[in-house]
Amino acid sequence: MAANNLELIESRRSELQAAFLAFGSVSEQLSGAFDSLRAQVAQLRAESHLMQVLLTRQHRLVTLGELAAGLAHQIRTPLAAALLYASQMTLPGRSPEDLARCAEKTVGSLKQLDKLVNDMLAFAHGGAAREVVSVSALLEQVAQWLRPALRRGVRLTIRTQAPDLMVRANAPSLVSAVLNLATNALQAAAADLDLELLARRSPGGRAQIVVTDNGPGVPAHIRERIFEPFFTTRERGNGIGLAIVKSVVEAHHGSVSLVDAPSGAPAGATFIIDLPAEDSV
Repeated sequence: MAANNLELIESRRSELQAAFLAFGSVSEQLSGAFDSLRAQVAQLRAESHLMQVLLTRQHRLVTLGELAAGLAHQIRTPLAAALLYASQMTLPGRSPEDLARCAEKTVGSLKQLDKLVNDMLAFAHGGAAREVVSVSALLEQVAQWLRPALRRGVRLTIRTQAPDLMVRANAPSLVSAVLNLATNALQAAAADLDLELLARRSPGGRAQIVVTDNGPGVPAHIRERIFEPFFTTRERGNGIGLAIVKSVVEAHHGSVSLVDAPSGAPAGATFIIDLPAEDSV
């Protein structure tokens, strides 16, 4: 009986050893498979990030191509006007007043041409070097540019709901984007205007710049097209401004949108620039 028990115990011990060896082998295989899977996931993430970078770059190149294709047409008008006024200055018998008027018109056309070129450069350099900056300070810079251009009846308000709100940005290009939105509001309004620039933190913790006015607003039938390059409803508009705003904001990993006014609110437009917030420094 004792011998049988010893044999049984030995048999169970051998079975347990075999089971432990099998378990150890399976564990090693599972660990190896897990490490391989983790490496594959890391590779896929890297490839996904690279693909996103390439897609963003391709989209930017396509848009630049569209801008370049339309730029020739946009340049033609101010350039032709400058050449016309300049040629009139060479005609005999022109009075000093006529010469001064032609010179002023020539300079005005060249300035319009210069703005087109600068707008294109701003679009192309939307991804320039960045640093952590205060959103409130950015809005103050916008206000400094705006105040000299404010006409009678325009009231500009700068507000912040988050004084410590910071973003990582190329300050000049972001200031230019906000200034573009504000300038559009000034140009669209025929008379009195309330214009507000607001810095706030979204419920999700992102940084937002809100540009609100009580002007005529944006007609419903063109709302989906306003960010398209060269789309404009103004007689002397070039249609690049809002395309540049969109490009600059997206280069900062953000978005810009035109939102509906609250029910019962006066007519006007509200643009929201939404950006990743940075920790205060």
